Amino acid sequence: MKNVSILVPKNSFLQAIADPQYCFTAVNQFLTVSGSTPLFNVQLVGLKKEVYLNERRYSVHTDKLLKEVKKTDLIFIPALFGDMPTAVASNKKAVPGLLNNIIMGPKWHRCVLVLFYWHQRVCCMEKNVQHTGAL
Repeated sequence: MKNVSILVPKNSFLQAIADPQYCFTAVNQFLTVSGSTPLFNVQLVGLKKEVYLNERRYSVHTDKLLKEVKKTDLIFIPALFGDMPTAVASNKKAVPGLLNNIIMGPKWHRCVLVLFYWHQRVCCMEKNVQHTGAL
């Protein structure tokens, strides 16, 4: 069974979290109905057990905190939404946990670009330097 972690960042939008969760869960359901065993252990992970999205209109309850994830095979990092400096800063604490999981060797989707971008933004904010937005 493959462990799939879907990050639930602050300042994201619900569809970017729900769609991959639905896709992997639907595959598991199809396999179960067909008499096979499920392939994926799908977990929503975040910095908190409850993450509010879209100006607190929606809340997502995570299965695990990011710091509790010891091994994952695939990490989904949803797109951020709204004011990017604010969105990046509000998720700054997630970067070490994501980097630790990447070093442990999972396959990942969009991780390198997103983490590189987050790292650049966070470093520039800490140093009070203007970030160009270019990768």
